[in-house]
Amino acid sequence: QAYQMLMDAKLHASMTKLKVTALEDKVGADFTVCGGALSGTNLALQKDVLIVQKWRGGNWPKGHYSTCVYQLVPQNEGKTTKLIFTQTGVPEANHASISTGWYDHYWNLMNEYALKHFKLDKAIESGSTSKKRRTRPDEVELKVCHVDISVKKMNRATKFYKDAFGFEIIPLEDDYTFWKSGGEVGGGFS
Repeated sequence: QAYQMLMDAKLHASMTKLKVTALEDKVGADFTVCGGALSGTNLALQKDVLIVQKWRGGNWPKGHYSTCVYQLVPQNEGKTTKLIFTQTGVPEANHASISTGWYDHYWNLMNEYALKHFKLDKAIESGSTSKKRRTRPDEVELKVCHVDISVKKMNRATKFYKDAFGFEIIPLEDDYTFWKSGGEVGGGFS
C-alpha cells in the first residue's frame, strides 16, 4: 500500500492534501505536486519495491534536480513495509526546508493515513501517531542506507559488483545505475 500512496495521484492527493496535477505510475512520466511547486520525472519503478525519481523544488536553481530513491522492504512476513528514503543533490540553501518538509508533508501524513484507512496498529516505526506532535528529522535514528559509488567504466563496475557481491543492478540513465545489496543498503553508480 505504500507504493500506491506514493504513486497513485488520487490516493497521493488524499494523503498529503497537496494539489497533484500529474502523477503517473510509468517510467519516464513527468509529475507535478503542490500546484507545480514540486516536479520531476520517474526514472525507475518496480511495483511495491522501488521508486526512483528526478525531483526538484520550484525555487531551486534552473535545471537543478535531485535524485529521490524510495526502497520498499517487506517486513513481518509481508504484513508491513519498511520505507527507506534517500534524496541526494538538494541545493545547500534548501536542505533544511526540504528535510523538514518531507516529515511535515509526507512521512507523518503517510503514517496518519495508513493508521486511519488501513486499520493498522502502527504504521511508520519512527513516526509519531499523534496529530498533536509531529516527528522531526532530529528525532529520528539515522542509518546509512544509500551509497553512491563513482566509477570510470559503468559496464565493468556493475558486472564486478554483481558477480562479487550479488548486487541487483537497475540501470536508470546512461550516467547513473541503481544497485541493491539484498539488505537495507542500496545506492548508485555514477
